[in-house]
This record gives sequence, C-alpha cells and structure tokens, in this order.
Amino acid sequence: MTFDTRKILPISLERFLSVTGKKSTDYELEGVHDTRQYMGVKTIGGVIHWENPEDDLDLTKHFAKKVPKKTEVVVDYEFNAIGIGSATESTQYQSYLIYQRGIALIPRKKIRR
Repeated sequence: MTFDTRKILPISLERFLSVTGKKSTDYELEGVHDTRQYMGVKTIGGVIHWENPEDDLDLTKHFAKKVPKKTEVVVDYEFNAIGIGSATESTQYQSYLIYQRGIALIPRKKIRR
C-alpha cells in the first residue's frame, strides 16, 4: 500500500513538533529520496510524445512509494525540477530531471514502566 500523499508536508520538523506538541524523541527519522528523468519530443502540432509514456507522471505518488512502512508523516518535503531542451525547425526536445526529498517520522515504540 502506498503512503497517503496528504501526509507529505512541506513544513519543517520544528514547526510540525510545535503544532502537534510532540518531541523529536517520539520519532525515528529517516530520509526519503526519489529521482526521475523524463524525456520527450514535442512536434510543431504541440503534442509531447514522452519517451517513457507508460510511466505515470503523478510524481508525488512515486515519492510516496519510497516512504517507509509505519511512517506517521513526512516533513521538510521538497520538489526540484531541472529542464533542458533543444529545437530544430520542426521538433523540440525536452528532458526533465526531478528530485524529491523529505524526512519520514516513524513513531518510536513506547516502553511501559
């Protein structure tokens, strides 16, 4: 099962803790990273033909698949994209490198005393 993308937040760890009243010691922290490349060709008609059309372009969903099990929330989420292109008289070539990162907060098991 894929992690719920509504729990991938761009807020900082500090802000999340202050809003929820929790402590950093309540969690194990684990970095989550996803990098993808998309290449496409755009003709004069304006239609982009992606080299990897079977690949779903819902990028957050790809990131969510990398989130560890038992994660409560991902904080400090960032999304970066770099695009390059070139063109001839009839065709435009595009390539995008997508990088996503965040911090998974995994609740620590509470020890009963």
